[in-house]
Amino acid sequence: MTLRELLTRLAAERSLPADLPARAAAVLATPRRDQPPWYLHLLVATGSWIAALLLLVFTAMLGVISSSASAILIGAIVVGAAIGLRYLVDRVTWLAQVPLALSTVGALLIFGGVFALGNFADNTSLNRAIGALCVVELLLIAVYPDPLRRLLSALVLAVALCWLPLLNGLPLIAQFVVVTLGWAVALLWRGESWMARHEALLRPVAYGLVFGLFGGLLLLLTEPSPPRMVTSLGLAAALAVVVWSLTLAAGPPTRLATMAGALLLLIPAWQTPGILAAALVLVLGFSRGNRLLLGLGALFLAGFIAFFYYSLATTLLVKSYALIGAGLLLLALRAGLLHAAARSGLL
Repeated sequence: MTLRELLTRLAAERSLPADLPARAAAVLATPRRDQPPWYLHLLVATGSWIAALLLLVFTAMLGVISSSASAILIGAIVVGAAIGLRYLVDRVTWLAQVPLALSTVGALLIFGGVFALGNFADNTSLNRAIGALCVVELLLIAVYPDPLRRLLSALVLAVALCWLPLLNGLPLIAQFVVVTLGWAVALLWRGESWMARHEALLRPVAYGLVFGLFGGLLLLLTEPSPPRMVTSLGLAAALAVVVWSLTLAAGPPTRLATMAGALLLLIPAWQTPGILAAALVLVLGFSRGNRLLLGLGALFLAGFIAFFYYSLATTLLVKSYALIGAGLLLLALRAGLLHAAARSGLL
């Protein structure tokens, strides 16, 4: 059955407005501007970083930057020039890495200039430099018309906000920041239809926050032995809300079973909350049919499970029994879910 036939049948059954098939056909016939695939964005980002580093080295060799004030001034000029140049090359994909590299150089110059303004006896200079970098990245998100730059800016902003409290000995605040990032990811991707109204701005920011969430969790792992209770509970709550919203049309037994399965993840994730974050991204990716989110969730889930396994303070024999038990439990759950789906007619 084609999409036109499906819409026509639903309109005939008065489930949809009668003019919806015609409107849908008009929308589908509208020419769309093709977006390059994600791997091309990755290559452009890699090339821009290499170009940015070369530009920094070349600038240092010329001796143009003689003071902190000059670094900040030149950085601001370069950022402004990058924004203007990006508007000029908006329709030339391969040229987009030139202003992207310039924006990266400008941001790094401002960061370095602010950092060099103070003394290095404490973290004051670094705190100011990170704050200045956050301001620059917010500006780039707002006015730089490029999805890759907005993704990178959201990533840098999220990691910087997690790094600041850790830098100043406030791991609890860093945990709250990570939990906020998890809820932001959940709300943005659950409201993808609303996000489509501001596609150019919100979608790259949403992807950047996913990367930033995992970056913040990796930063938390650098702490010697911090209590991760706040992060685990906050991310478990976000996962439970997403699972609950996805099973609203299911019966009470199914909803309770899915909620119990989501909350059971708290057992291994009590000290490794990255497992909950990866599960959250996996569920969101599956519900939205987004392969990139699915791939990111699976990749980081495997990494955090490996970290959990190697961080267990027990013998290899006990770890082996734990792996066997987990495998048998997953196989039993799979059999139960297949049986339930067959009885309900889903298979």
